[in-house]
Parts: sequence; C-alpha cells; structure tokens
Amino acid sequence: MALHHRTLAFAYRALASFLILLGIARVAGLWSATPTWSSFLYYTVLSNVLCLVWMVWSAIVTVRDAEAKGWYGYSTPSARGEAAVMEAITVTMLIYLFVLAPALFTQPGAYQPFTLTDNLVTSSRRCS
Repeated sequence: MALHHRTLAFAYRALASFLILLGIARVAGLWSATPTWSSFLYYTVLSNVLCLVWMVWSAIVTVRDAEAKGWYGYSTPSARGEAAVMEAITVTMLIYLFVLAPALFTQPGAYQPFTLTDNLVTSSRRCS
C-alpha cells in the first residue's frame, strides 16, 4: 500500500504488524500453558510470519526514510519483495477460502471457520 505521507504509512504498518502478530500468537496458542510449536510447520503460519517480517521491515524503512528525507513521501523497501510476500499470502488466502473453510471440511476437535483467529491470520493477506 502506497501512502504519500510517511506518518500514515507507519501507523498502518505498525497496526498491521500488531494484528498479524496477534493472529500468529492465537494460532500457535502462545498465551496458553502449552503452545503448539508444531503450528509453525504449516505453510499458512509460515506465510503469515513472512508477512509479519515484511510489515515490520516496511515500518523500519518508513522511519529511516522519514528521518533522512522528512515525513512526506513514499517508503517501500522493494517492489519485488512486496510482490513475493503478496503472492505467498494470496496463496494462503485462496487455499483457506476454497479448500479449508468449506462446510464439508472437518478437523478433529472444535474447529470453527471464520473465527477471530482465522480472520486475523487471513486478514494479513493484505500485508503490503
């Protein structure tokens, strides 16, 4: 997302980073007594970690550019990097929406599609 004012770009990237981190933490159960570390083996979680890293890096570049050039202008680390992250998270979104979430799909336990955790994790598909 290209915002011409770096203050708004930084606020967006910081908020998106927080929400992505919250989704990853909920999926992995990091606030429970027994976190599910094996969840980091799944492409869904890994693509969200990639998105988190990209958003944090974008926020850092925004602040660095703001200090060097002022708070008015564009800040993006790499268009190719952004495209790669968007491709990874788009594949995650499409697989989730068309393969994992349909009513015919069942998982062991009390899985419910489109919960807060699912929405936080799949909302990072707009991470750039």
